[in-house]
Amino acid sequence: MNKKAFSLSINFVVILILALAALSIGFMVSYRALKHAEEVRLQLDSETESQIEAYLASGDLVAIPLNKKNIDDGTAMFGLGVLNVERQLDSNAFSLNISSCTYYDTNGNPSPCALNDYEIQTTVEEGFMLEQNEEKKIAILVKILRPESGLYSFKIIVNKGAEQYGAPQIIYINVP
Repeated sequence: MNKKAFSLSINFVVILILALAALSIGFMVSYRALKHAEEVRLQLDSETESQIEAYLASGDLVAIPLNKKNIDDGTAMFGLGVLNVERQLDSNAFSLNISSCTYYDTNGNPSPCALNDYEIQTTVEEGFMLEQNEEKKIAILVKILRPESGLYSFKIIVNKGAEQYGAPQIIYINVP
């Protein structure tokens, strides 16, 4: 067997392995950057946070200061504030329930949204704890996957334990 050909094939294998390693590192760095960008996107701006604080200071238990957004790309960010004013020894566990999406076409005719029409992300897990007089600010990102012209409404209910806490909130997304 020719030594030069054998050496050339070994060099090719080494270069191929190095190229695959560099490619996989590039994918890993890109994934982390995109993941970080999505996390940053789920943060509230300071103006929304100050509006939430003003609503909660005025006595609202649950507040969404800006509950209507006009969008073109299908994505809208909302801020929700929750203030626990009740002293309850057995449970300070809260949960967020976003339900009953309704789509209104351009003529105002309502119809329920299908589950595959939208995605919702929040900055809280299934539940969260709040001590007495503690508040929590939650970012809610709503993505309309196939936006059609019209109005989308989502009902948001905060529960403390098994009971509804505060007034239900409704957010509206208008797609021109």
